[in-house]
Amino acid sequence: MDDYDLDFAFEDSVDLFDEKIAAAFAPEEPSLQAFTANVLIGNIPAKRLNDCVSDSFRLFSYYSKTIKMPDGKQGKLITLFGKKQSQPCAYTTTSLRVYDALKKIAMVYGQSLPEKGVEVRIRMNKLDNDSKAYTLEVV
Repeated sequence: MDDYDLDFAFEDSVDLFDEKIAAAFAPEEPSLQAFTANVLIGNIPAKRLNDCVSDSFRLFSYYSKTIKMPDGKQGKLITLFGKKQSQPCAYTTTSLRVYDALKKIAMVYGQSLPEKGVEVRIRMNKLDNDSKAYTLEVV
């Protein structure tokens, strides 16, 4: 093996958390698996997280991918999957605070979330410049 084979460098923009589905679903949850697959395929629309402030749900998994934003910059499209009152639910957002919250949740609970999920609430924080920031709160 020559030195060239060992000289592999990651680009600065590579994010190992990106484009991952975290948390394996319990085998007894085939309806949640089918729901998740159909949301990712585009057969079922996810709710906009911004429209659901104060909603609580049990987070089971999430999907994140890099997208090009309308302003031409790169951003993250995050889809959250869970159950709300025993019904499957999905929320989508481009909030970097939600992305950061998911990184911290994965750090605390592990990349594979607990089989019973993690109870979270959607929060909105007002910033100094009168803009809004959306995030998750573990409850």
